Amino acid sequence: MIVKCPIEVKKDPFKWEVFLAGPIQGAPEWQNTLPDIPEITWISPRQESYENFSYEPQVDWETRMLRRANIVLFWIPPEIEHIEGRGYAQTTRTEIGEMLGRGKKVFIGVDPNFPGRRYFESKLRQYDPQAQVYSSLEETLSALLSYINAKKPGIYFTSDTHFSSSRALELSKRPFVDVPQMDWTMIERWNNKVVPGSKVFHLGDFGCEWALNELCGDIVRIEGNYERDGKDHTSTQLLPDYIYDDYYLCHEPLKAKEKWPKYFGLFGHIHGRQKIKKFGIDVGVDANNYTPMSLEDVIFFREAIEKGYYDDEVWC
Repeated sequence: MIVKCPIEVKKDPFKWEVFLAGPIQGAPEWQNTLPDIPEITWISPRQESYENFSYEPQVDWETRMLRRANIVLFWIPPEIEHIEGRGYAQTTRTEIGEMLGRGKKVFIGVDPNFPGRRYFESKLRQYDPQAQVYSSLEETLSALLSYINAKKPGIYFTSDTHFSSSRALELSKRPFVDVPQMDWTMIERWNNKVVPGSKVFHLGDFGCEWALNELCGDIVRIEGNYERDGKDHTSTQLLPDYIYDDYYLCHEPLKAKEKWPKYFGLFGHIHGRQKIKKFGIDVGVDANNYTPMSLEDVIFFREAIEKGYYDDEVWC
């Protein structure tokens, strides 16, 4: 399946979204040559027609789709037509640096004769020593598919996203210039980490529900105090709490403490004021770089707590 600009679609939580980045002006229409793969939605910035082209809507659409995509595939083919007054792939060069700097998983293919290819190779190794710049679209696609096939759905936990909340931005001192930047950073970091088809437990205070259409994974929502008190409207019935294996999932840490030591608690609510407690962990975004925690992340901290790696200097 391929989605082209400016089409708006709800994200399929069980499929990989791959943004097809690369030059359009002066380049062949390589985006249309990719095979139909059931587990992938290709996202193409190339429009069907440019008869009524408008610059700002195009840039807005591309920006949002780049941020919500799980992977970005870059391919810079040979130039087939020189556009006067424009450097070939000038926007693509900027996008590669932007995606690397924001931690996006990228696969980069560049025609061997493209000037600047060596610089791409050097910069990519700084972010991922094992990565390489491929020399054909076929090689780039093969590497991407190998990566996807090796990834398996997992279990993730998060809380207190407060999507679209200016109050959360201000009172939690979140490091974003405005609410849209906050929202799209959380969406991007969620989709960068969560493997499609994974189970994601959200432990309350989700915020505006439009973001559900942009997120990866099968989301199980637990009620937070904002939903409970009617501060956040929700269109679905939420769970009061949940037991997963020997973890007690709830919103407030006091509820988790009551279930300890039978269960180890995962909670939110306190916005990172103390991530590690003897009875559990704050999995909320403010304590975890605005990113969900995987089950493996949780086990790492739990083992450190239970093996005594945290001492009285932490608990005092």
